[in-house]
Amino acid sequence: MMTNLYVADTHALLWHLFEPTRLSQVAKDAFTDIDANEAVLQVPLVVIAEALMIIEKKRIQATKNQFEKIVQQMTSSSNYQIGVLHLDIVFGAAQLIQLDDIFDRLIVAEAQAINAKLITRDVEITASNLIPVIW
Repeated sequence: MMTNLYVADTHALLWHLFEPTRLSQVAKDAFTDIDANEAVLQVPLVVIAEALMIIEKKRIQATKNQFEKIVQQMTSSSNYQIGVLHLDIVFGAAQLIQLDDIFDRLIVAEAQAINAKLITRDVEITASNLIPVIW
């Protein structure tokens, strides 16, 4: 039975997929559980959008085509779920004034909405204590 539910921020997801040595051991362990179908990762749509921008700017060694193929595989798996950006998440994000970045607000709001732990090394999110953080 899957008990752990996670959300990953953009860098954590990209590092898991393309540069896993950049992950902490705790983050690696969480992704190992997800890949072993022992946990579930919900990937917010804004993470996918931001990842495409990071790839486009060549800040990571990956192509859009590679990433799009992986996302397509995620859509048919049980351990990866693609989040849906609902109005309640947008309104929830608007309340998270402790965070400056709109992507961070939306990611945290989605994690809160589904009661998930967030895989991130973002110091602003961690310091906010808005959500349980894995890193």
